[in-house]
Amino acid sequence: MSEGRAKPGSSAGLSWMIRCWEEPREQADGEAVFRCFVRDLKSGEERYVSDPRELGELVLRKLRDAGRKAKGTQKNHKFG
Repeated sequence: MSEGRAKPGSSAGLSWMIRCWEEPREQADGEAVFRCFVRDLKSGEERYVSDPRELGELVLRKLRDAGRKAKGTQKNHKFG
């Protein structure tokens, strides 16, 4: 396999579009609100998050799920 190419079914093949911004609070003394829009480019699933931890958890969960799926589809190969 050449470098820079992901194996089919590997977590390296996941792609998202993530757009983040801050929105001011309605009250002058309030802190700005963090917002992100996330789109899975393969499934088209879209989601908004308002906490940076949610963004990290979402990506981590998708990577773990992809890893489990990849392990479930791998065959036992002997090299030699």
